[in-house]
Amino acid sequence: MLDYEYELSEQLFLDIWSDYDCPSEISDKIVINEILNKIVAKSNGKVILDHYSGINFDDIKAIETDDPFTKILWIDMNDTRKRYLDKSLDDNEFMIWQVFGFYTYEYVYMDIAKIKFIRNKNHLFILLQSNLINPRKLEKQLYKNNTPISKDINTEKLYTEYLFFEGDGSDLIKHCCIVGNLPYYSCIIQPKEHCTPSSVDAKLIMLRETLKEIKERLENTYSKLIKVPETDTDELFAKGTTIRRIMEFSLKHYCVWKEIPIEIEQKYGHINLGELKKKLKESLEISQGIIDTANELSHDSGKVYSKTDVVNFFNSVKLMVENINTEIASDPYRYCEDSL
Repeated sequence: MLDYEYELSEQLFLDIWSDYDCPSEISDKIVINEILNKIVAKSNGKVILDHYSGINFDDIKAIETDDPFTKILWIDMNDTRKRYLDKSLDDNEFMIWQVFGFYTYEYVYMDIAKIKFIRNKNHLFILLQSNLINPRKLEKQLYKNNTPISKDINTEKLYTEYLFFEGDGSDLIKHCCIVGNLPYYSCIIQPKEHCTPSSVDAKLIMLRETLKEIKERLENTYSKLIKVPETDTDELFAKGTTIRRIMEFSLKHYCVWKEIPIEIEQKYGHINLGELKKKLKESLEISQGIIDTANELSHDSGKVYSKTDVVNFFNSVKLMVENINTEIASDPYRYCEDSL
């Protein structure tokens, strides 16, 4: 058995987690960045970061805050860049820099919604979930006083890659910025001791936790729905709206898993149920009745819905989500096929 140094160990993660009373998840951005900075500092950056895309960082140079975004830095070749400019870089160092695309910096850039802790024996995984990011707001932040090079949208892998020069480009400060800007789990950080053997395993953990979260949201909504009085129409309709939102989230996630093109990066919040029904007609049966009910419960339709009607709507959505989960669970590696 290998004897791991503390900075590489599972115990380091457990100790920091214990300092915060071992929460299941945290959504406070200040606390999230504090925890991530502690992990990087105490491990000397010797941790593993797996991105949903299959990108794998074997160390983290720094965690930086660019409110409301968090930058997780993997490559810092600023010294190499400086030596290239002053002509002191040798041929071997130049070739290494070339392999890295002549990047000065490469990093994951996220608006973190929350982090979730998953413990397996003594191994602690930290999952990072993104908030949905407005592309215009993001690009305004990234390109402020900078020079764009390229933008590569990779929806099926849940990221967009932005390349740009800092400033006007004359100093060759080249950034590779990887943005996970859909509201799913897109990163896992873990200690090197007993780390998962591949990024495929990390992807499966992210998939499992996303599906588990959908199920928990449905269960939580139902537990509240059954307590609503028959006469409280506003609250019944509110629960119907929540059920609709969970259904939409599940269908969009299913489209990503099936690699069905719906321009999700550009119009996530503007994809309606009718459009999803059309896109999914070859893969999943969605009745017009369930769409009509979802729309009427979410708008001032003038329709009257009893508590029984809303419960029936819930059961229809629950069955649909269960069918989606069953299909994904039967072939989970489809989600990871490009990494195999």
